[in-house]
Amino acid sequence: MDDLHSLRAAAMSMGMAYSKAWTIVKNSENAFGFKFLTSTAGGKGGGGAVLTAECRALLVRYDTFCEKMKSYGDALFAELFAEEL
Repeated sequence: MDDLHSLRAAAMSMGMAYSKAWTIVKNSENAFGFKFLTSTAGGKGGGGAVLTAECRALLVRYDTFCEKMKSYGDALFAELFAEEL
């Protein structure tokens, strides 16, 4: 999203319909209680969208969560399946 500056372009790059991407963003904003995107309307200079600071911070925390879950999962797998390895 950041490098494309467009929700439509980001959705297309993932093979997702723009309407679905918009619904996901709106539902997420409602669930978390803050805006994910700052948008500017199109026109002569073109429009676009960028992630808000709150959304960027959420993504950093989510990446940390994923890293910790992977580490935990790897350790748990090794503990439970060490005999089979």
